[in-house]
Amino acid sequence: MYALELESMEMNSMKCKLIIFLLIFYINCSFGNKQISINEMGSNPILNLTRSGLKITTVNSKVDSALLIYKIESEINQSRKEIYLKGYQALGKKFKNEFPILLSKEILEDIRGYKIYWLDPDEKKNLLEIKGFSIP
Repeated sequence: MYALELESMEMNSMKCKLIIFLLIFYINCSFGNKQISINEMGSNPILNLTRSGLKITTVNSKVDSALLIYKIESEINQSRKEIYLKGYQALGKKFKNEFPILLSKEILEDIRGYKIYWLDPDEKKNLLEIKGFSIP
């Protein structure tokens, strides 16, 4: 009888540990990768034109300093002449604050005719300006 109670207690303990592990795993995944809003950053991203595209310089989240920007995705709408940028942040990523965005020669030749926006997670557009030219 005592052995059965002991075995039952061990099973409950293992179930509890499994639940705690799964909860920590879930929380880590939910904070592990999220899109960053422009208002979360200490300052707006700085855009510099290069020979092959744009160099984007960012500062990390002022809201959650544990999250680091690790990736910026770009999408180009040539018919509207708009470039959309989205940044993603996560825990445990290597610190990075410069991101190259390659652009076609056609777009580079007409870059002043394009509007460049930072897209927030709610798809709000934030207009950005190219600050200068930098040679990579």
